[in-house]
Amino acid sequence: MPMIARADAPRRPAREDAGSNVQWRAHPLSRSRLGGARVPAAHELFVWRLPGAWRQISAVSIGQWLSSAERKRIKARPDSALSRQFGVARAAFRLVVSQMLICDPGEVGIDELPDSRLVVTSLRDGRPLAMDIGQAGVWIVIVASAAQVGVGLVNPLERNASRALLPLPPAGASESPDDLLERAFRISLDRAQRCEFAARPGAMTAAPEAVWHSLKLPMPGAIRAAVTTQQPITRVEAFGWQS
Repeated sequence: MPMIARADAPRRPAREDAGSNVQWRAHPLSRSRLGGARVPAAHELFVWRLPGAWRQISAVSIGQWLSSAERKRIKARPDSALSRQFGVARAAFRLVVSQMLICDPGEVGIDELPDSRLVVTSLRDGRPLAMDIGQAGVWIVIVASAAQVGVGLVNPLERNASRALLPLPPAGASESPDDLLERAFRISLDRAQRCEFAARPGAMTAAPEAVWHSLKLPMPGAIRAAVTTQQPITRVEAFGWQS
């Protein structure tokens, strides 16, 4: 997978191929629990790709694991497919965090920030853990890193897929696959720049000349996805991809 180093600048970021430095390990989603349950180490990225109808998440799981505020959001639109996907996404987020922290999914505390960004608040030992979640079409992508991280997903059939605070192309405009991927990179950079750690709230603003490192994520169909971190990534544990 090509790794791209991006300088944080107002103009279009420069890119540099660093793909030879990334070890990509793909696992089926059934092995979403990484052996020796742990959070990502330095220069390591965990990423999960799962369908909105993931069988490991049941209505019971959603009812037991989500907060009262999240359950109210679902009940407000009980027949909505988007509400169902929201419930699955939040339950899946808690499930993968619980597997890293060795706790019950219902014990995972999260705070929600603007733009649907999530902060894990239930870390017990101060270990750095930054996470992000994105959705496009029927797919949900969750990423975890020891440094600031953001994920960007773009579906040309959904104008609101990313929810990022970035301008969309004019209605009816046609985007090439490269344009879609560029937008995914920019969304992931935008979200990574605004990522926060629960242990250090407000302390995640990067230096003006920070270099960000972006990785393209393979997705089905016309969907394009990218993840950006504040540290070089040399190893990826990817769940939901086949070798």
